[in-house]
Amino acid sequence: KNITQEKDSEERIHYLSNFDVLTQLPNKSQFETNSKYLLSLAHRSHTQLAMLFLDLDRFKNFNDSLGHTIGDQILIETAKRLKSLLRESDIVARFSADEFVLVISITDMHSVEKVAQKILNTINEPYYIDTHELSVTASIGISLYPSDGSDIETLSKHSETAMYRAKHDGRNSYRFVTEEMQTKSL
Repeated sequence: KNITQEKDSEERIHYLSNFDVLTQLPNKSQFETNSKYLLSLAHRSHTQLAMLFLDLDRFKNFNDSLGHTIGDQILIETAKRLKSLLRESDIVARFSADEFVLVISITDMHSVEKVAQKILNTINEPYYIDTHELSVTASIGISLYPSDGSDIETLSKHSETAMYRAKHDGRNSYRFVTEEMQTKSL
């Protein structure tokens, strides 16, 4: 093996262990590393962060009725749309099948609500894939640092709980985690 091939192989292994091949977004592992760094910055500068846990509504129906190729295209397009909305300092990652997690710097609740609504509006725009015009919606759960948790695991658990509440309440919406939800999830 020559050195160039070896270097290419190492880069490929690094990429595969840190990024989602389909969407090109950071994977769960890379997300946790990046988020811990953002949390430490927020802690030092006494600023707030919001974690948004996003799940595409009824995604399984797209896969079941139109096939996984169309489902994959929906995920790729969703990733592009999410990336287009974020600032350089924000993070978006693909967690699993149709789940995405974002960490953003915020100034107050109102700014988080604006971002969440902007995300929903952007995802609601039609997806044109092959000959299909698809209507996609999402449910988003939101937790805030430091008020809802001081570590990634807690914030993630709380924002996922709030996302399930958004789904339960009718989908295509966002919910903030509440103390009641936090107690129930424990």
